[in-house]
Amino acid sequence: MLAQRVAPIQQTFYFTNKSQAKSGRYLWFYCSYPPSGDASYGRLLGVIDIEEQRIRVFPETQFSEASPMVDAESGWVYWVSQNCIWTRGPSAQDETVKVSEFPGELIKARRPERISTHLTRSADGKYVSIDATIGRTFYIGAAPLDGGKIEIWQEFNSHCNHAQFSPTDPAVQLLARDWWIDIVDGAASWSDVKPPDNHIWLIEKGKEARPLFPGINRNHTHAWWDADGVHVWYVDYTKGVEKANIHTGIKETVWPNGNNAGVSPWDPSTQDRAPGVCHAHCDTQSRYLVGDISPYQWERGCRIAFYNIGTGKEVNIVSDLPLAALTGHPRGIYERYHIDPHPQFCTGDEYISYTTTVPGYVTVAFSPVKELAQRTEM
Repeated sequence: MLAQRVAPIQQTFYFTNKSQAKSGRYLWFYCSYPPSGDASYGRLLGVIDIEEQRIRVFPETQFSEASPMVDAESGWVYWVSQNCIWTRGPSAQDETVKVSEFPGELIKARRPERISTHLTRSADGKYVSIDATIGRTFYIGAAPLDGGKIEIWQEFNSHCNHAQFSPTDPAVQLLARDWWIDIVDGAASWSDVKPPDNHIWLIEKGKEARPLFPGINRNHTHAWWDADGVHVWYVDYTKGVEKANIHTGIKETVWPNGNNAGVSPWDPSTQDRAPGVCHAHCDTQSRYLVGDISPYQWERGCRIAFYNIGTGKEVNIVSDLPLAALTGHPRGIYERYHIDPHPQFCTGDEYISYTTTVPGYVTVAFSPVKELAQRTEM
């Protein structure tokens, strides 16, 4: 656990984005200073230098959404601020450099709602993902890391976000499209929140985006790529964690752990249903899964569990994350800073990192995979 506190709230990265370089020396994390900022804009980045046993916080890294991404080789971090993508290294003497700027002719002097939900890097290392929202227009594209002009792959009139580059094909991105609120009309009640017809879409450069599954399906959420680039993982709220082949559409339920509600647990009408897995993540060899269950119904208990795919056995990492750390702030820390545990495999699959409230405040914690694997063996 990250016992040292350089910020009142310290969080892991969003589960799709690694927070460490391959060397394991630097670990980046989110910092919040209530009541400043929120999950959309205003959090900062801190980094642990494990070799020097030093933590640094960089105030110039104020970022939007969950945009920060760490370069696997250098340990430098990339993030979005307003209409630009920036980068800097983990050392105090490293400079902050502007990487790219969203085209002014598309912004038209407006304030962008988003340029990228969470930056991901293309398989050839040349681009990062773009899923921009400007007014009521949505753009999917790619930003060259050499400072070249941002490429727009497709323009949409309905919400598109959570773009993630394929880990093997630089011309393919996954779009994990979310429920959304119209920027002009807002949402007076749950009925005003707009659902996507399909959560999981794929787009190939030069072609129009297509849904992975035909028809309307609003049970799917929180999708991410398998390391093989052939499969996509996601949560089905009614079934659990599933895996699908992007070429055939054939899917399987790998971790049965649904909420049996039939719709998103955000919907107030489902709050009396048994909670199921919300966010999940797998190791690079698809042997294990980890998930949080279920932060959307935190007041009824939130836990983090590890699942051994080979044996079908599940064990808790944290059996009950306390609500105590969420009180004392307007609308609570949970709503403002989106402190879902968001567990993910890290450090070459040796550890699982997640956001915890166990010590009575919000911070970063780790659990060794080897021990969890041993506890779930036959």
